Amino acid sequence: MDCVFCKIVSGELPVNKEFEDDDIVVFKSNRPETPVHLLVVPKRHIESLKVAEDDDVQVLGKIQLMAKRMAEKFEIVGGYKVMVNAGKFQEVPHIHYHLKGGMN
Repeated sequence: MDCVFCKIVSGELPVNKEFEDDDIVVFKSNRPETPVHLLVVPKRHIESLKVAEDDDVQVLGKIQLMAKRMAEKFEIVGGYKVMVNAGKFQEVPHIHYHLKGGMN
C-alpha cells in the first residue's frame, strides 16, 4: 500500500509525534493553516469517513477525545476546529482529523 499516513504509522516516514498509542498518532501538519494545526490519524487504515463502519466507532471516538486533549495541551483557549474531509475534499486516502486553532 502506498499510503503516506500508513508510512508515518510504520515509521517509514519520520515525523515529530505529539502523541502515539496503540490506536492513533498525532503530529503537526506539514502545511499548517493556523498556529496550531495537528493531524490525528488512526493507525489502522480506514480510507475515508465515507467507508467507515460500525467497527470503527471506538477509534473514531478516541480521535475526537484526543483532539480535545491536544487542544488543552497546546493551550488553545479561544476555540478550535476539529475537521474531517471526505470524497473530493480529502487529499490523503487515510481518514484523519485536523485540529486547528491557536488564533486566541
